[in-house]
Formats: sequence, structure tokens, C-alpha cells
Amino acid sequence: MLSIQGLTKSFGGNQVLRGVDLEVERGDSLVILGGSGSGKSVTLKCIMGFIHPDAGTISLEGENLVGLEGRARADMNRRVGMLFQHAALLDSLPVWENVMFAPLRFGRVSRRQARKAAVGWLERVGLDEAIANILPGELATGAQKRIGLARAIAAEPDLLLFDEPTTGLDALVGRQIDGLIRSTIGDLGATGITITHDIASARRIGDHVAMLYQGKIAWNGPVADLLNSGDPLVDQFVHGRLTGPIAVPSLPQALA
Repeated sequence: MLSIQGLTKSFGGNQVLRGVDLEVERGDSLVILGGSGSGKSVTLKCIMGFIHPDAGTISLEGENLVGLEGRARADMNRRVGMLFQHAALLDSLPVWENVMFAPLRFGRVSRRQARKAAVGWLERVGLDEAIANILPGELATGAQKRIGLARAIAAEPDLLLFDEPTTGLDALVGRQIDGLIRSTIGDLGATGITITHDIASARRIGDHVAMLYQGKIAWNGPVADLLNSGDPLVDQFVHGRLTGPIAVPSLPQALA
């Protein structure tokens, strides 16, 4: 479904991606793990076309996404839905218009049809029709995440991308969001890619896990093997050990 080969990206003298290679099968749920600054978000933004890689290819069912612009990029993006880290809802639009933003923009539905359809998508993520006409800023963070998820799936995309979906949520709401992501991927028959540093979340969402370290994929395997991968990098990261191949910055003595 999605193939990434030799992806590199630098910002000035900072080389973030150093040759990322990934293959994601249709219908699979892949989680990309990694610490802060490992290149997770940059990889996702390259897939979406927000950032242009320096080298490498990103192919969706054989069509290279790198360099696509204008109508060709818009046509491809119709096949992709994304839940942003902080939901990225439009505060000036009511909830229902946020949910149906893509179908309305692409002229697929009338406003009356969109309002009706939005209610169905809201119900699918556990939200009531009563919030459809209010502004997103009036709602709690967990509800905003659900609205962001409803917007991501409203166009019924082939590929779903999730950027740190549980960041800023308490453990219970985070589990609910994980469950919704997992069921949504299955219900739509979509392919999912989630980036996170949350090990528990990764185990609930993923079929497979890839770990980014120093700009490359250091390990790739089934989620069932994550806690016992046999890889020193992965084991240190998932078990939170301070000693191992991953250098952990030492705190000043006054703060230790």
C-alpha cells in the first residue's frame, strides 16, 4: 500500500532523516515509535507533502508522492485522512463543518447533506448530535480529538495517519482514542500509520511496529514481539532503561 525508500531530510546542518525504508501492507496498522527528535513527525509530514524530502521515494500503490503539486497532490490527498497531534480544528467553524471539511471543499456534498452526514460520523466516534452546531473551542481536549478523528475518516480514505493521538489526554481517554483508531481502521478497511512514543498505546493500536533511531528504522516487527524484541535499542526504549545503546542526557546534580 505504502512504500518509503531511502527517505532523507535535513534542516540546515541537522540531518533528521538518514535513509528511512518502510513497507506498509494494505489494511495493516503500523506504529512508528521513537524518542523526541527521532524524525517521526518529519516522516509523516513528508508523506502528506507538507515537507519535501531531500531524497528518496514515497509511493502509494505504486504512485510516487514526492514532488506532486497542484491538482495531482490534491487528488492524492483525497485518499488520505490525518488526525493531527492537537486536533487542528478550525475554531471559526462549528463542529459539523469541521467534520465535513474535506467533502465540502471537494464539492462532494451539499451543505444539507454534509450536516446530516456529520452527525453519523460524530456518533461513530462516540459524540452526540447536540455538539454539532457549537464551536470546537467550547469542548474538552478529548472531545476535540474525537472530532479530529471524525474529520479524518469522513472522506473514507484509503490511508489514515495519526500524529501522537494520545498526547495531552489522561489514561482513560487515551485508551478510548486508541480503541477508536483500531476499530476505525478495521471498519473502513484502511491502512493506518500512527506515530507515538507511548508504548501502551502502540501495543493497542498496531499490528506492526517500526522504531526510528538517529534518522533510520532501527527495528521493524510484529507488535507481539515489541516487549521481547531481542534488540538492545528497542528493549531499552520500551522498558525505559537509563543504561544501554541510547545515550540518556544526565541531569545537573542539583536536579538529579
